[in-house]
Amino acid sequence: IPEDDPVRFPVDLLTPLGRIAYETLHTRALGYLLNVESGHGFGNQILGYFLEKVANLEDDTGAAKILTFVRDPRAKISVTPEYRFCVEGFRDRSVARCDIWITIESRKGNALLIVENKIGALESDGQLAWYRRKANEWCKKKKGLRLLIYLAPEPTEKDHWVGMTYFHLASALRRAWRTNPHVAGQA
Repeated sequence: IPEDDPVRFPVDLLTPLGRIAYETLHTRALGYLLNVESGHGFGNQILGYFLEKVANLEDDTGAAKILTFVRDPRAKISVTPEYRFCVEGFRDRSVARCDIWITIESRKGNALLIVENKIGALESDGQLAWYRRKANEWCKKKKGLRLLIYLAPEPTEKDHWVGMTYFHLASALRRAWRTNPHVAGQA
């Protein structure tokens, strides 16, 4: 992406609204963009470019294989922002939520993506490990693949999680827009 591209500009629409660090708002917007059935008109392109970006960051994540599932025209893709779990064994908490839970079921295979969106807050103790266990349970039941993505402003290394920055996300969104500049969501 060229240095003078607008995606690199420090201007955003959430700062004037006082919501720049409002993680829930970011998560809902991201869920909308990744949802292939949203009214934005991009279909599975944004999710596809997002997975391509992940595969380019780390090629052994399974993202390239999951991308083939997404591109299956009969794939059933479900995107749930603020996915809630019942928490067993914790006295002080009965419900937890991961930021975005994406299931893909196709003739080619099944996959689960969990996107943990971190703007400023740190994850709670054991949070990522707990989500990973839940993902593993889903994958065992569905005989599927899992992909865990840790989305943050800066590159962040976490065990079993692929670190992705908002700049990487913006470049995937930009590619979808440049590929299809006249989709319904831009009217």
